Amino acid sequence: MAEAQLRAVRGLARLQCSHPHSVVAVVTHADVIRATLAYYLGMPIDLMLRLEIGPAFVSTIRLDDASVQVLSVNGYVDAA
Repeated sequence: MAEAQLRAVRGLARLQCSHPHSVVAVVTHADVIRATLAYYLGMPIDLMLRLEIGPAFVSTIRLDDASVQVLSVNGYVDAA
């Protein structure tokens, strides 16, 4: 799982570099989302299962050159 976490974090860093000031959607499996959120929250990866990630829910991270912010975890987006 640590390798998957590293790949996800590196992938997000590449996206941030190639799409600065843009909103980018990334879709993946719940455990990869948990591991990535744990990284950005500073949580040990062995505690990632404490994060509830439901199907078709949205977690939001803001990345920029100076900081990282986890804006939402397992949120609902109203399509209406």
